[in-house]
Amino acid sequence: MADHSRWLAVWLSITTLLCALTWGYSRYSLTQSVSQQLQEVLPSRLEEALHNRFNDERLFHLISQQINADLARLPLTGPLPLLSECQAQVVQLFNQDNQGNVQAAQIHLQWPLAGKTQHTLLSLDCQTNWTTLVVSQSVFGLLLTILVVCLPRPLNKNGRYWQQRLQAMGLSPRRARRFAVNTEHFSAQQNQFLELLLRRQEWQSTLDWLARPDLIELNNQQLQWFQLALTATSCIDTALAIASSEDGLHFDLRNHSLTVHGLPISLGKTPFFYYLWYARLRLTGDGWQLNPAVTRPDHHAATSLIELMEKYGGHAKAINDLKENGLRGKILDQNRNKIKDDLIAQLGESLARQYLFETERDMKTSRYRYRLMLPAEHLTFSAE
Repeated sequence: MADHSRWLAVWLSITTLLCALTWGYSRYSLTQSVSQQLQEVLPSRLEEALHNRFNDERLFHLISQQINADLARLPLTGPLPLLSECQAQVVQLFNQDNQGNVQAAQIHLQWPLAGKTQHTLLSLDCQTNWTTLVVSQSVFGLLLTILVVCLPRPLNKNGRYWQQRLQAMGLSPRRARRFAVNTEHFSAQQNQFLELLLRRQEWQSTLDWLARPDLIELNNQQLQWFQLALTATSCIDTALAIASSEDGLHFDLRNHSLTVHGLPISLGKTPFFYYLWYARLRLTGDGWQLNPAVTRPDHHAATSLIELMEKYGGHAKAINDLKENGLRGKILDQNRNKIKDDLIAQLGESLARQYLFETERDMKTSRYRYRLMLPAEHLTFSAE
């Protein structure tokens, strides 16, 4: 409905403009034609009629009346009579003052007499055939509107580039253009991803991506998730679901598996339990965990970590180390670094950042404390 209203407004605008231009051009064209004809005939006849009687006002008046009578009804030609009942009248015959207000187009004639250039001014007035004008220009405006609708809009530089690339893939010009229209406002990230799809020769994925508005509207971060998910799953619908999902971190405790933003991530068993332990801390209190002093391991904090590992199948060696030595800052640092390295390796630094740790110095002990950056509401767990 909105498109119909828009094109109706376009048609009315074009029709109005055409009516104004056609009306103006018709009057101008007629004025020029009459002026040319009179310039060829009238000056010589005026010179002949005056016969050195340059100051005879009565003669001037008689000549003006005769000219007005001769030009009271001008013949019009043409297949589409937009003007009718045209007449010309003398306004200034022989360097006289104007004989009234000029209400229409003017015809200005110059001619030599007694060694001087004389001027004669006439007015031209016509009636307008409004019905013919409006109907004819409405039809013409409709044809132009249809032409505008049917003709393809020129693509911008980015769209033309992708049309050429898609044609090089073997698509017909019309089909390539249909897909390329969606690339006109691509961001640099979207162009980069499309280049990647083409390099990998995933033609169908490329065309599916270009044809779907929900894919085109992905922001740069979602596009990165989409790229990772498509590589992992080779399914565009699954990749789209992952890219469109909210931030989230899911721990499958029985299988020791991790899902980040809907995407499965590989993580070693012991780093998995340390990551899980930090996530559980985020659910209670502020989530901060102070690194133990180098010479004084934290046996109390080790208890909760030992319970998780024993309940869900952690490595016996890691469990025994915690029981014998407590929770040490060195071990915490090693596992956080391992988690960080694995996430960045699989997600990239920009996507992994919000799933890593934030840090601050404890003012009482001057040691650092850490917590998971992701808020508790984005953490989920399953134990079945």
